[in-house]
Amino acid sequence: MTERLVDVLNEKENVLQVFVTSVEDPAVSPKNAEYEQEALKAAADAKLVPEPELDGLRARMHVSRGGQLTPYGAKKP
Repeated sequence: MTERLVDVLNEKENVLQVFVTSVEDPAVSPKNAEYEQEALKAAADAKLVPEPELDGLRARMHVSRGGQLTPYGAKKP
C-alpha cells in the first residue's frame, strides 16, 4: 500500500493540515484524486473545521520542499 502526503486547504487557500493517506486496493494503481478524497474524509473525521465549512475544503498533493524546516514567520537568530 503506497502512502502519499496530501494538503487540505480552506477557502482562502491556507493549508490547514497535511494528511498521510493510502488507498486500500493494491491491485489498482490509484490516481491522485483518490488520495485527495481520502484526505478530505480524514479532515471530516478529525473535525478539522465545523461541519458547515466542510464543502469549502480542498485537497492537493503535497509538494515537499528542501532545506531546514522552520515555522512560518519564525525569525532566524
